[in-house]
Amino acid sequence: MHVWAYEFTAPTPIEALEAALNRAGPWSWQLRDSHWYGDYLNVRPLDKLRVRIHEQGAGMLEWEAAARRGVTLPDEQERRRRGTFSYRLLVEMDDGCASERPAIDGVLSSLLRGVDAHDIREIAPYD
Repeated sequence: MHVWAYEFTAPTPIEALEAALNRAGPWSWQLRDSHWYGDYLNVRPLDKLRVRIHEQGAGMLEWEAAARRGVTLPDEQERRRRGTFSYRLLVEMDDGCASERPAIDGVLSSLLRGVDAHDIREIAPYD
């Protein structure tokens, strides 16, 4: 399995991000929720390929980690007021996938530009 990740900011909450990504195509994203990870977007555009976008600071794991560090994460109202939402994007590609990382990254780059994402940078994979 090959796994890589990015983080970025966008001016929209995750529900609007889902709609914008689906308008941009070519993949069909679904909004999911998790008690531990918070709301996230999920897509499986190809067999053996999964991409998820997690809203940072939305799930219990992030809130608990921040509390251990003595950091207060901004709540939903504060993020909406500032108009900046932070996200992480995780790509999981199993061996035998019909595509390769450069092609997948090309689609992701185009999608992120299309939703006005900023401060895009590669990070260590997470889970």
